[in-house]
Amino acid sequence: MRNYKGQSRVIIESVIPEINNGQYYAKGIVGKKIRVECDLFGDGHDVVNGSLLYKHKNARSWSETPLIFDINDHWFADFVPEKQGIFEFKLEGWVDHALNWQYELKRKVEGKQPVNVELLDGVNYLNNILKKASKTDKKYLEKGIQLFNEGIQNPETIEYALGDKLLYLFKKYPVKEFKTIYDNDLKVYVDRQKALFSSWYEFFPRSAGDYTDTHGTFKDCIKRLPYVAELGFDVLYLPRYIL
Repeated sequence: MRNYKGQSRVIIESVIPEINNGQYYAKGIVGKKIRVECDLFGDGHDVVNGSLLYKHKNARSWSETPLIFDINDHWFADFVPEKQGIFEFKLEGWVDHALNWQYELKRKVEGKQPVNVELLDGVNYLNNILKKASKTDKKYLEKGIQLFNEGIQNPETIEYALGDKLLYLFKKYPVKEFKTIYDNDLKVYVDRQKALFSSWYEFFPRSAGDYTDTHGTFKDCIKRLPYVAELGFDVLYLPRYIL
């Protein structure tokens, strides 16, 4: 696993699609969803998170989509290639301290324990994402910072801290501290729609003539195209032969 600052607490393995450790390309079709799966887990009980990054080989920037937890440390994410060619993708994983804070806070609230100190800790997690948040999200985060700084455990503050909106923002603006990047370079060759299925019609150009005493030509083949299309074929196969 490759990681930043020499620290890694997350393991990524059992990646699908991956052929011979990335030696060969997986295959996809333009416009059809490609699902990437992996096992992702940490070294303890902290909450982990991950993302899938992908791009066309000629693109400069990566697109990113979050990994979705499935079951038993298994995660997945989908992307839809919009054009033919080679697509590169990679997987990242990290211990998500903001989600871990929210999870532990919920457990303590359910256990009717005081969480005044934990609310003050939450200010750091909101500040971490404040700079990269949109204008609307920034206002929402600033409201939380004000509530948490008061350090008062009241229903409004607890509802904010454990709310789905804050969970959504933590996932929207993840802080990837000490992230792990999956080792192997992974690629998918995305083919055109026609690669899924075709009906082939085969005939020899020399037999396509109108007369029995002369060889057919490519112009004679053109005359047959409406007939071939009427039969429902979409690929014309002309075998190579030696005169």
